[in-house]
Amino acid sequence: MPYPDLDEARLHHAALRDIFFDRAIGGEDPQQFRQVEELCTAAAAAVDDDYCRQQMRKVRAYAAEIFSQAGFRKWSSGSLGGAEFLRRMIIMTLDAFRSQLASIEALRLAGELRQLGLGRGLDRPDDLTRR
Repeated sequence: MPYPDLDEARLHHAALRDIFFDRAIGGEDPQQFRQVEELCTAAAAAVDDDYCRQQMRKVRAYAAEIFSQAGFRKWSSGSLGGAEFLRRMIIMTLDAFRSQLASIEALRLAGELRQLGLGRGLDRPDDLTRR
């Protein structure tokens, strides 16, 4: 079943991942931060879920630090620089967002199957894969 809200959220998620995945990043870049801010706002608005909104607020907060003149430096720890630490935190947060979207989709699908009388005995979303 198509879920346009989840599809839209996934598009914004993918754009955010492209910005932060596997590249050196950090330092003052107001234009890049505005792009991240817009994508976070759009991803959070796409799906009506508090956890998803919370994850996008985290990404925005980490990005504000990473794209500031020196804000990321306070996150340095040992051999791991602050910008790299924040980039990894953003990737982990984006992974949590993606996982929540998958859970929402599985719950919706299970509910639709029950309504059609096809989902009898489905108690958990992972039961869908056993059929």
